[in-house]
Amino acid sequence: MSHFPMARRLCGIVVLLAAGCGYTLGHGDAARTVAIQVGGNETTRQRLEIQLTRALQEALVTYSRMRPAGHGDADATLTVDLQDARNRVLVAGRPEPLSEGSLSLAVAVRLVDNRSGEVLEQFKLTDRAEFRVAVGEGEAQASGESTFDLARKIILGLEGDF
Repeated sequence: MSHFPMARRLCGIVVLLAAGCGYTLGHGDAARTVAIQVGGNETTRQRLEIQLTRALQEALVTYSRMRPAGHGDADATLTVDLQDARNRVLVAGRPEPLSEGSLSLAVAVRLVDNRSGEVLEQFKLTDRAEFRVAVGEGEAQASGESTFDLARKIILGLEGDF
């Protein structure tokens, strides 16, 4: 009598039990909990990384199945490096020097498995937010909008194609 059919049944039961517990195949298993680390800020904008970190924490809970955790407890670490921040004048004002402008941010993203050190995801993203001085908007609002949008794009990028 062969034990092969019995082994196949047991394997099937294990797969069904694992699926019932919420486990999926793919890199999602390796990253059920994530520690967020804004790595570097290569821009001349101070404290922009703090704003981005807060936005990432909120986006992780809102848009992802992954959950935040401390660095010692997390399955993976999400590192985001701010690489560029640029202002552009879109419309010159009169008599003000600026009527409409924009702020563009660029980041490099890396998700690393904390156990194996394997890079699970790696990509770059940019975002641009415009502001209009005439309606009371300024660079601060553009910065908040851009970091929020970048955080959402980062987390959705980790969850799959978007």
